[in-house]
Amino acid sequence: MKCPYCGAQDTKVIDSRPADDNSAIRRRRQCEQCGKRFTTYEKLETLPLMIIKKDNSREAYDRSKIEKGILLSCHKRPISSEQIRNMIDEIETEIFSREEKEIPASDVGELVMRKLKDVDEVAYVRFASVYREFKDVNAFMELGYRRNVVILTRHKGYKKKPEKAGLEKLFYRRYPEFAKALRNRPWVYNRQLEEIEALKEEGKIFLIRPSEPLSISRTSKDPAEIEAVYQIGMEDGKRQLPALLEWLRG
Repeated sequence: MKCPYCGAQDTKVIDSRPADDNSAIRRRRQCEQCGKRFTTYEKLETLPLMIIKKDNSREAYDRSKIEKGILLSCHKRPISSEQIRNMIDEIETEIFSREEKEIPASDVGELVMRKLKDVDEVAYVRFASVYREFKDVNAFMELGYRRNVVILTRHKGYKKKPEKAGLEKLFYRRYPEFAKALRNRPWVYNRQLEEIEALKEEGKIFLIRPSEPLSISRTSKDPAEIEAVYQIGMEDGKRQLPALLEWLRG
């Protein structure tokens, strides 16, 4: 420790004792050149671990965020609270053992996925699909899954029609990118349907969809309409179940 009086490099500790309710060490030092004494304090570095987000912004590490993501992924799975707590503890141990002040959020996400995969495959897929923002079945295939089941809510031959031109600009003129996404939605949706049909023909997916058009709105609360759609689904399911089981075994 450099002497604050003469600048000499050689100083010695002549007394040490706890300070600030044991959160620091108070040390009395003496310069071996000029003989003057001075006091220093030794404290634990408490700067928070910072997480680097996708947009390159920073936020303090928060254990509860990892806990929330894992709890949602493990919902209704045979995973105990102790297993979840142990997973989070192991993740934290790996994070802090790096002794780094900043860690990319992607590194934390990969750690969570690796732990979940060791514990429960379904929880792992749930977390991965949200974390990696899966948009289609190809994302699951890239993870190595070879038996993927796709369920559509529209009958064969359905195509989404373009919205009335200009409406998105009228209602969302303050959000041009959102308006653009709305305008392109029918094209994106129909292209994905074509990709799904191609994967089905190649035998890479098993496709389940209504055998007939469903005359019900997404916000319907009519018990009769809901019951009718339910019965269509039950009959379609019973009819396709043998083929599905055979495909899964293959």
